[in-house]
Amino acid sequence: YVVVSSSAIATSLVRLFGDHLRTAKLASISPITSETLVRLGHPPATVAKVYALDGVVEAILNDAGRS
Repeated sequence: YVVVSSSAIATSLVRLFGDHLRTAKLASISPITSETLVRLGHPPATVAKVYALDGVVEAILNDAGRS
């Protein structure tokens, strides 16, 4: 998983890694960051319900448990 903690980070990740980013599962910290990822063509695998690091960890654990 790659944790995306802001829209600015999302934009930078897409600019730096382009289509290579599709090989990673993205974990978004908030709906706003998720909207940015979707707009950039890289929807997140999971989104935190609590918009903090603990929330992202919980979202990743829940998503990993579904795999």
